Amino acid sequence: MKWVLLSALLLSLNASRLFGQPPAAPKSSVAVSASQTPSAAPLQTSPILLPASPTLPVSLNLRSWRGLPTADILVNGIFERFGLDTGLNANTITPAAMMRLQIPEGKTKVRVNILDRETEPTETAWKTLQIGLLKLENVPAAQLDVIALLSRTPHPDAPIAWLGTPFLAAFQVTFDLSHHVCTLEKPGAKLPGGAMVVPMTLRNGQIFVSVTLPKSKPFLALLDTSTVLTLIPAAVGEKLKLPALETAKLSGAGGKEVKAMLIQVPQIKVGQAEAQAMRVAYLSDDASPGFDRTTAVLGLDFLSRFKIVLNFAAKKVAFVPLTSPEPGSGG
Repeated sequence: MKWVLLSALLLSLNASRLFGQPPAAPKSSVAVSASQTPSAAPLQTSPILLPASPTLPVSLNLRSWRGLPTADILVNGIFERFGLDTGLNANTITPAAMMRLQIPEGKTKVRVNILDRETEPTETAWKTLQIGLLKLENVPAAQLDVIALLSRTPHPDAPIAWLGTPFLAAFQVTFDLSHHVCTLEKPGAKLPGGAMVVPMTLRNGQIFVSVTLPKSKPFLALLDTSTVLTLIPAAVGEKLKLPALETAKLSGAGGKEVKAMLIQVPQIKVGQAEAQAMRVAYLSDDASPGFDRTTAVLGLDFLSRFKIVLNFAAKKVAFVPLTSPEPGSGG
């Protein structure tokens, strides 16, 4: 049995600020999935097709849903709330929204990975997506309610759709969470000057970067704008020998639970980008062998301290230091 971190690790957490607010101690449940047979369905990893002469750059005004970045996008002529998820290797739309928007059901299966959980929804397409003057046609989307998959609690206010790497990889993407803006540029755009640049590793359409903590070897972590709290491998957390600030229970199918320890690390680095005295979590040592204690996720608590630029063409991630406002001061 593998465990799955909720895509917004603390879905029940009420963020008091828009982005970058250090979360309180986690008390919510996290879904756990049973082991699954490897899928034969294809991944939805190819970037979406852009028009021959796309109108770029364009900007999305970001809003917050439980601390996660979302934007209102014109889909089939109607404005709807979309989540922006760098950790999701598919674009998705809920079946309920498909019915309301009169989007026909698809027939072809597609494989979607949400951290270590795998599912095979059918694939449909948005007839049109429009952001400013940029109009996209026949954009593929998996028929999947991501939040319902991961949480037993209904969330009627959740985004109806999520834009993952198949959408983001068609552009150079800049997340300026301190100013609540996401900018889409041509994929060959130059990285900003003064940025701290690190390699981007793509696995099954998901973005990973190398992370370093004191007294530990570097490890790859999923770069995820839909996770509030950073998770580190258990072996790394245990080696630090830091006192636990809090214990969180992660629960799933069959009533099984696993504990996660919340600690404050003196420093966490991605290349030259670093944060001091940051809270992170790791799975406790009494987790059964079926729980994956090696999982690592770089969440918004770190990402919101910088302007993040994703250059898929060059496979680079740039961290641009913020000048104003300071992390966590956004309203």
